[in-house]
Amino acid sequence: MVNTKEFIAWFILKAQNLGVTFNVTPLLKNNDLFHVSLFLQNIQAHGTSQDLEEAKLKAIVEFLERYNLALLYPKRESSGVACHFSEKLAQESAYQELIERDSFLWHWHHFIAPTFISSEKRDDLIIKTYALQARDKKTEVFLACVQGPSGLIFLGTASQDPKKAAYEAISNYYAWKINAVAPLALTEFVKQDVYTPMDHFRLSLHSQTQQKIKDWLQSNLIQKIDKKIKVALQKMNWSPQLQDHKLFMYQATSKDVLSLYVGLPTESFINPLPHPLN
Repeated sequence: MVNTKEFIAWFILKAQNLGVTFNVTPLLKNNDLFHVSLFLQNIQAHGTSQDLEEAKLKAIVEFLERYNLALLYPKRESSGVACHFSEKLAQESAYQELIERDSFLWHWHHFIAPTFISSEKRDDLIIKTYALQARDKKTEVFLACVQGPSGLIFLGTASQDPKKAAYEAISNYYAWKINAVAPLALTEFVKQDVYTPMDHFRLSLHSQTQQKIKDWLQSNLIQKIDKKIKVALQKMNWSPQLQDHKLFMYQATSKDVLSLYVGLPTESFINPLPHPLN
């Protein structure tokens, strides 16, 4: 059993040496949701939870994951990557994340709207939850859309729990609000050789993409996902700079997942991907 307080204390010392900056923000009027952001150069990680320690833990694990990728696997991106103190749960989380991303990609590129589940209002935010089709019938995938006073729509996805998808969308909303992330036009996006999650996030803020998101959510096209997905799991090494934490790191990969997500476009950018930060 891992002592999370000791783990967080270990990371704080490590982060001070690396120069990582922290941002802890209570969300919503009752401060019943916390958003934690970590920044180091072009690497950022976020965690949102009703429990502050859990929000810190999520952000720290995501930061270690992304920083380790930058150190040892600079040509890879974070799709299908997961870390956990349990090796089995790290494998399961990596698999579920790949299914989740594949599900979103399939809906977006075929312009098939997700299935509406519910809508609620929290403070000045409207949160809508949807179900997505998945190639693995045992894995439920959910999409959340958060819209604030600005009118911009922020997306979040999660497997198995719609509340997690809502938290991810809220996290993306506050990441934009706190850090003043600027939109990125499609004409500038396509000039880049490599696409990061932040590039896709900035693209999602542009008015052209925002309109496409609205059109997508109201699409009348109907299609069933039929092709099964074959997934390979790879255990990843840790950089010597990031050891002594007892985390396992795995990446799930599949040739069946659309490659636009990882920055290798196989088709025109008629449907630019509005990928969330997480």
